[in-house]
Amino acid sequence: IRDQLKCAELELTYNKNILYVSDVLDELKSWNSVWKLELSRYDLLSAVNHQMVPLTFPVKDDDEVVFFPPLTGDW
Repeated sequence: IRDQLKCAELELTYNKNILYVSDVLDELKSWNSVWKLELSRYDLLSAVNHQMVPLTFPVKDDDEVVFFPPLTGDW
């Protein structure tokens, strides 16, 4: 996803209207059509502070929120 968005990392200013991971996702999708397309994947996974979480997980200031596609491959 970071290749398509040309962004590996960014910092959002804390906003009291962002309560859940889904709110972070909605904010990013509102930036432009490319972001909306890439972040609208049905199989998108999310993590907060290195722990996989659902979109309904609450977020707070200074949390690290990550979105990524499922990982596959042989180990």
